[in-house]
Order: sequence, then structure tokens, then C-alpha cells
Amino acid sequence: MLLQSHFKSEIYFLEKNINTIEGIMKDAYQLHKLAKEDTVKNLSLEISRNIHEVKKDYIRVIDGLHELSNPEDYKKVDSLLLKDLLDIILVNTREYIDKSDKKIQIQFNNIKEDYRVHQHYHLMSILRNLINNSIEAIESEGLIEVIINQKSENIILTIKDNGQGIQKKNIDYIFNLGYSTKFKSGDGKSRRGMGLAIVKNLIENKFNGSLEVKSEIDRGSVFIMALSVNSL
Repeated sequence: MLLQSHFKSEIYFLEKNINTIEGIMKDAYQLHKLAKEDTVKNLSLEISRNIHEVKKDYIRVIDGLHELSNPEDYKKVDSLLLKDLLDIILVNTREYIDKSDKKIQIQFNNIKEDYRVHQHYHLMSILRNLINNSIEAIESEGLIEVIINQKSENIILTIKDNGQGIQKKNIDYIFNLGYSTKFKSGDGKSRRGMGLAIVKNLIENKFNGSLEVKSEIDRGSVFIMALSVNSL
């Protein structure tokens, strides 16, 4: 059962990437139609074709994995219970932490009421991004807590860590596209600050929600998101 759980978790993330690949392919083709210069038109069309080939390869791999994992239940997931989605994240995150040099505990509180999530790919992206940020904020040892509550017509998801925290002067800028305080070790090049900007956009536009952050240096950070139950 544990092996099946790990296997299905990997399949889930492959299927999630199919949506991303398809979106990039459509954007490249749209660029082809809008471009005026022949060089840009030809290049964007070539990109779209290449991405389409990658997508077909992904689909073939996923088909084979589905048949190996459970041939009697081969179907694409169109919705997930919130509890099942959190279980996938927990397994995946613990595997990620185990492969790092850090000693981090991650805890999920019990869900009092379960919900069926239709936009599970988007919610998975949001939660993984915020949890990964917490992992990066912890230098060697620490704790990450994911707390789920309901308030009126909203699901309140809180991600709390005891990492390095965010400087007060940076709080107002962390959701700006391209903003980042992280640097790759070795070459000193800044990483692209895409994650939190995308997270905030998804929460507001896909889940009719909001995102706020509280943080103190050397005390950690708390990200609190409110998601409309009707948008799940």
C-alpha cells in the first residue's frame, strides 16, 4: 500500500505537468499567430511543435504507469478530496526533505470537514510552492505546520515555519514578479522570483481568495490564505 501511494503520487505530478505543458504549447502557438516577423513566427511554431512532442511522450509514459499501478482503475483524476490532496503533498514533501541535509518535521492538523477540490492542480501548485519556501527558509533543523480551518464560506490554510524569516522592509515586495532575495550558491546569480507572485495570482483569480504574510527575522514566517469553498 505504501509503495502504491508513492507510485500514484509520482503519476499525479506527471499529470499535473501535462497541464503546464499544454498551456505553454498554446501560448507558443498564439505567439505564432500574433507575430509579424517571419523569424519569430517560424521559431514560435517550432517551439509549439516540439512541446507537442514532449506532451505526447508524457502521455505515453503516464498511460503505461497507470496500467502498471492499477489497470482496473485507469482514469484521469478530475477532482480530489482535500484530505487526499494533502496526503500526496505530505508524502512528496517528506521524500524531498529526506533527500536533503536538513532535519525538518512537517505536520498537518486534522481536517474537521473534507471538501472535494476540482482545481486540485492549482491548489497543489500553491501549497507546494509555499511549503518549499518554508523548507528553504530553514537552515538545518526546524518545523513546518500546515493548519486547515473553515471560516464562513472560506477555507483558511495556514503554513507556518520557524525559519530565518523575512526582513520587514522586504514584506511589501515579496509578491512582485521577479523579486527575490535568494541566490544560487557558487555563482552568485539571483534566482528568478516567480513563485510568490504566481501563488498570489492563483489564489485571487482561481479561488476568489486572499493571501497575507506575517514574519519576523529569526522567528519564522506565517502565510495565511483564504480560499472560497465555492471555488474549489
